[in-house]
Amino acid sequence: MQDNQDVNMPSTSGTLASPSGKMQVDQSSNKRLVDQSHANFPNFTGIMNTAGDMTIHGDIIVTTGHAQPNTEQPSSAPGEAAENLTMRLLEELSSKLKERAEIDAGQMNLPVEIHKRIDSVPLEIARWGKGMDLDNVGHYHKRTDVFERFDPGQGNITLDQVYETANKTAKKDAKIRCETSAAKEEYVRIHGNMVGVAGQAGIGKTTLTKILTQKILKEGLLSEVKYIFYIALRDVNFTAKSNLLQFFTTSAGCEWDHSRESHDRYLLNHLNESSDVIIIMDGLDEARMTSPDKLAPITSLHSEATAETFIKNLLRGKLLPRAKKFITSRPRQLYDLHPQCRPSFIVNVLGLNEESQKKICGQICDKDSEKVMQKLDNNPDISSYCYIPVLCILTIHCIHQSMSKGEDTDLSSMTGIICYALEMFIRSSHMHGHESDVGKLARLAWNGFATRKIIFSENDLKVVKMDEKTIRSFLKTNVGSSLKVKIFEGDKKTFFSHLVWQEAFVAIYLIFFASLDKFESSMSSFKTSRYEIVSKFVFGLCNDDNVNRLMKFLPPPTDYDGKKKMMKEFLVRSTPSSVNDEDSSQRLLVVCAWLKEANDQDFNEAVASVVRSPIVLQRANILPNDVTSFNYFLRSITEPCVVRIDHLSFGGDSFDRLFTELGITQKKNQVIARSMRST
Repeated sequence: MQDNQDVNMPSTSGTLASPSGKMQVDQSSNKRLVDQSHANFPNFTGIMNTAGDMTIHGDIIVTTGHAQPNTEQPSSAPGEAAENLTMRLLEELSSKLKERAEIDAGQMNLPVEIHKRIDSVPLEIARWGKGMDLDNVGHYHKRTDVFERFDPGQGNITLDQVYETANKTAKKDAKIRCETSAAKEEYVRIHGNMVGVAGQAGIGKTTLTKILTQKILKEGLLSEVKYIFYIALRDVNFTAKSNLLQFFTTSAGCEWDHSRESHDRYLLNHLNESSDVIIIMDGLDEARMTSPDKLAPITSLHSEATAETFIKNLLRGKLLPRAKKFITSRPRQLYDLHPQCRPSFIVNVLGLNEESQKKICGQICDKDSEKVMQKLDNNPDISSYCYIPVLCILTIHCIHQSMSKGEDTDLSSMTGIICYALEMFIRSSHMHGHESDVGKLARLAWNGFATRKIIFSENDLKVVKMDEKTIRSFLKTNVGSSLKVKIFEGDKKTFFSHLVWQEAFVAIYLIFFASLDKFESSMSSFKTSRYEIVSKFVFGLCNDDNVNRLMKFLPPPTDYDGKKKMMKEFLVRSTPSSVNDEDSSQRLLVVCAWLKEANDQDFNEAVASVVRSPIVLQRANILPNDVTSFNYFLRSITEPCVVRIDHLSFGGDSFDRLFTELGITQKKNQVIARSMRST
């Protein structure tokens, strides 16, 4: 967020009108319900028969339905008492919901936790772009994504603006989608009050819901809101049936007495017509829906139904059409919803900007924060991951831990960070006796990745022989003296706490457990965007230091020498001998990134023997991590080399980085530059 903070069912009720108010009569249960917004009427008494007809004594004029002989005794209730009761119920519900929401918004349950208070820092959000590749969303380190990360000013909307912008967008869309004024009005009422929030795992979607809740409660945002239903969808029971109010209060963790059906019905009538309600639903991707891509039957306001039916009717505007809705999900699951349920206005959570990263580092590292930030600045390969809050905290903690212990540990690659964190995780007392289960997790990661699966069924777990005890061993545990890390989620649904863990364990499987044949067949995918992160981790595990670290709790890699030989040959085949156009420039940059992750002299020499001078970097987007990798490669070249730079776009500080390095190596290398643009 740059938020510095991007089938109609027949009616079952009749209406009785008076000059000063109205009463609703529910014909299915013979209950009398007062609509508070029109409840300034005088005292009355009424008699209602089993057919639902009612005669009112007082100044209320009413037309009844089919007359039936009355078989019930008269009942009476003073209007003032009814009004006071309804006011009390509404105030009590509002108060309890706000109290619960304040608790939920004040609790953070991240995959990593520091044993000290960390004040909140800004997140960036932006309107969701058209035509984004949903299959690759979440593989957050794609070149196009990273180039955007180093391009300042990514957030183009603040949290305070989302509903105003959603309303404006809905009005524009309504002119195209709707023919009549009534249809346009309904479209705007529904879609102008609904915001979808998309983002990869761990990017801060849940944090954003908590910030929104805090802003409503404490800062006056959406000042008209009186009723806040904060619902974590992963905790919702999708098999039970209930009425809508029971679904709301139970899912929001709000204790409420549902023994008086008439009270529930009145409250639902009020909520259904009100614009002072917000329903915050976090984690659609974790909801146990049976058919997210299909519509649910339209249900009436007072019917019992499942959570899935209620959620789909809420999103379609069939229930509580005037309420504001705020729903978060990973992109694929959000777009898998049926079009009539899918929010038309969606924002994308971009994560932490550089200033936020510095604030987090300062809070974790105290007086050592400048040294840690310098380490990150010198290694953009790892700093470029730090826009993800989870990885930012993990990376900063690992670097700080290593510095504090005076360890001579190379943490200049993401593979090095992951291996270091994993070693600390396995060393914890929580994992004692479960070291061998790392192999099971690696196999699960590979099986899921090969079948494009990120959420695992019970059968998936059985295949790799993971039981509940094994799953618990990878839930949140102490790492070092001040950090808790969660690799796996296994409460309601089973999945890796962040995609980076699954991709890292895929690489561990390929290097440590896969047969040579399976490894070789997987290499054909290493150049695809989907394997971009996995391939970097595989090269990182060609580094002997990283492998030795993992061998403290893993068996020796299967056919390790053979796999390294294959990777070396793969590098040579992937390296362009002549770098003189846009395609060859991009290919060389990818190879350089692999080289730096591996940090293996034999690999360096093999690639250097292929590339011929001059190297012409042409028409490419150059990132700071590209520069670091390219400079690493230049230092491995023993012969003089001419580097030509032609029509390049530089992201972040890559321009300064490149020419600082080329100045250092100028004695050996000649540089010719023209037509450059710095972003």
